[in-house]
Amino acid sequence: MLPPVRNGEINPPIGSEGFGTSGLKTMSVSMNTGDTLLVYTPSVTSMSSDSGKIWGLKGLVSSFRNSNSQKPEVIVADIIGDLKDFSGKDELENPLQLLVIRKR
Repeated sequence: MLPPVRNGEINPPIGSEGFGTSGLKTMSVSMNTGDTLLVYTPSVTSMSSDSGKIWGLKGLVSSFRNSNSQKPEVIVADIIGDLKDFSGKDELENPLQLLVIRKR
């Protein structure tokens, strides 16, 4: 995997070849032991219920905070379960990406 910035040049994220790098921003995050980082795509927060209500950032943050697990893979499963409950569907129609990183 390429580092995001090397020799002052931004390497494009995986799968973004051909889209250009203008507008890409990099950032650093300091994490302490036990900290958890949640990375997600917009399709996670734009999920809607049968009644048209949007799950939004509030729903994602609530689900993330309510997960009783310390294991990243279980946190992801909990969030997906909450999304399915919210949407009222057994399968989610929109592709989504969730990444949970916990510093040991």
